[in-house]
Amino acid sequence: MIAKPINPEWLQRFLELQGFKIKKVGDWFMTNCPFHQDDTPSFGVHIYDGGYNCFTCHKSGSFLNLIDELKLNINILPDIDAPTKKDYERIKQLKNKNVTKPVLYKKTFIIFSRIKLKRENLIYNYALSRGINEKTIERLNIGYNTSELYSKRLVIPVYNNVGKLLWFEGRAIKKNIAPKYWRPAGSPVHETLYNYHKIRDKSYVIVVEGILDSILLDQWNFSSVCCFGSKLHIDQLIQLINFEKVYLCFDGDKAGIQAFREVKKKIKGDKSSYFFRIPMPMNKDIGDLNRKEFLYQFNQKKII
Repeated sequence: MIAKPINPEWLQRFLELQGFKIKKVGDWFMTNCPFHQDDTPSFGVHIYDGGYNCFTCHKSGSFLNLIDELKLNINILPDIDAPTKKDYERIKQLKNKNVTKPVLYKKTFIIFSRIKLKRENLIYNYALSRGINEKTIERLNIGYNTSELYSKRLVIPVYNNVGKLLWFEGRAIKKNIAPKYWRPAGSPVHETLYNYHKIRDKSYVIVVEGILDSILLDQWNFSSVCCFGSKLHIDQLIQLINFEKVYLCFDGDKAGIQAFREVKKKIKGDKSSYFFRIPMPMNKDIGDLNRKEFLYQFNQKKII
């Protein structure tokens, strides 16, 4: 069933009347997230169906959910025409090209190779600047995509626990590109641990916030997964109980410290004896360290 489309002009005006400062990015109206403290716009409302997704706290839902959650004033409505036939055709095209369907998306997904590196040199150089080497780029199928949604983004495939492609994560290569991470709305991010399918048989795992941090640890021959943010959700936590030791390595900021506290509340009894905390320097993450520096932090681990 195709969601009923919304006139983008009407939607933008409606959001502005509700007090949101809107910036159009691709097929999204971006603004600061109303569900968490947000200094940079990370909250997107889709311009054709009004569905929303925060690319930081991962709060998501339909347009009706948004109205209900935020108690928006539906008595203040823009005086703009209803959706046109063109709007309906556009949303049909978007639904048919849903990037959560790997078979369709693979047609335009270009994997880095020695031959094609120069085609997107800016993105390739960004990967290198983050410490990711060419061997890792090719081994993990990191690449780029020419579509508007993934423009100027490092594109990383995300798989489920048995290695089936779920979605492509797009990481902005510049600070002024919002949101920092882009993924298709509805991606099962709260149930997924990046790289889990590769390390599920290992005796230990290091859990980090960011996907690039996990990639670096993988490159340094550590067994690692990413939980896509500073919160470890219960469905992700359940997947960790099969490891003999779990090392939590969240960023050295307030959100990271709070994440440790929340995990400590969730685990009880014998489980707590194999959960460890790897402390990070203040306001630093793994991307700020080299392998030797991370190993030093790893050796400072303590049972949480």
